[in-house]
Order: sequence, then structure tokens, then C-alpha cells
Amino acid sequence: MSSEQSLRGVEVKSGAVMKAVRTACVRDNFRPRKSALCAYCSFQEFCPEFGGDPNQAKPVLLARQAEREGRPPL
Repeated sequence: MSSEQSLRGVEVKSGAVMKAVRTACVRDNFRPRKSALCAYCSFQEFCPEFGGDPNQAKPVLLARQAEREGRPPL
């Protein structure tokens, strides 16, 4: 396989991934899926894969963001 073919394969695959992300954004459809990366996630408590409720994450996310920025939470 040539470098040009390899590059084209990466472009096609990344294009497909971006299309899937855009579709998920439009549909507001993000299904959780456990993986090794879950060990590094600070939102496991809100993840349905771990018995959490994603609707409770927004206020916590906003508070954490405010804390990082050194301002009082909303």
C-alpha cells in the first residue's frame, strides 16, 4: 500500500467519523459505550453505563468550569 493510498484511507475514515459526529449533534443522540477510557472520565457518576443520569451533569459541569476560571458558580 502506498503512502497516498494510506492517506486517502485516513481521509475517508475521518470524514465518516465527522459525519457521524455531526449527525449525533443534530439528533442530540450520544449513546454511551464503556471502554478503557472510562477510567479517566470525571463524569462517570452521570453516565448511564455506570447507573448515572446525564441530565444532572450540566449544573456540575458549569460549576467546575466556573471554578477553573476562578469565578463564583452560577
